Amino acid sequence: MKLFKVSEFAALLRDLQDTESKCRELRQLGADIHNPKPDEHVLDAAIRRLEDAERLCVEGGLNTANVKIFQINNHLDYRRQQIDYSSLEPELRNARESILANLHERRFAAISPEYGDYVNNEDLCGQEVKSAFKSAIPDIREAGNCIAIESGTAAVFHLMRAVERGLRALCRDLGIRGVPRKKKYVPIEYAVWETMFQQLHGKVDKKIDALPAGPKKQKLQEFYYPLLQDLRGFKDAFRNHVMHDRKIYSAKAADDLLDYVRRFMSLLATKISERGDKKKRSV
Repeated sequence: MKLFKVSEFAALLRDLQDTESKCRELRQLGADIHNPKPDEHVLDAAIRRLEDAERLCVEGGLNTANVKIFQINNHLDYRRQQIDYSSLEPELRNARESILANLHERRFAAISPEYGDYVNNEDLCGQEVKSAFKSAIPDIREAGNCIAIESGTAAVFHLMRAVERGLRALCRDLGIRGVPRKKKYVPIEYAVWETMFQQLHGKVDKKIDALPAGPKKQKLQEFYYPLLQDLRGFKDAFRNHVMHDRKIYSAKAADDLLDYVRRFMSLLATKISERGDKKKRSV
């Protein structure tokens, strides 16, 4: 999501107007002098404000205003020695009005303070998840952006995409690279969730049943079975419904689901990562 620097633009417009007013006052005070010129302090302040305006317009995508202010800056730079209050004042006004006209063409989304930290936030599921599942970062970030603008259904969609990254990593950790289909194997990137579940449950049960009762077996049970239960819950309660247009989700519902996904991905990241490093894989 591209952020618009509202506070900086507000301060800039205020400064441009203040400098414009000061030029008008000084021009009127020096009315008895033909074409009174601004001192260096006033001129430098005006040029700095216009340079700030050009920078912000470039960053904010205000192309029409940027072209206008670029021309004004070139004009002032070229005729610096000839600038007087009567010419500087309208240049400042033209710059300010070009920004306002360009802003009038835009539409802005208001984000509730409770979701302010969600915008472009790649750490919504924590640093460990971010490190373990780099491919999930774009969807985690976009889920936060969607919650922030109260587009809950889109957020659920992105969260389910992030969960699928975790599901694939879990499959690979258990040696599942593909699922059978008509005497062939389909890579897990192209397999549906249900077929992956069928493979997962068998692999997990086999791994746990091979161990005698004891702390090691208990740790495996405590790690794998909650993950399998969560995955089934994601599929049946969220993924199927959002993918097949069965439900519309509010921002609050998506935010609640984010907590659920965060817990799932955090547990997964304690032992498994997309990198497949030995520390993560040693369950």
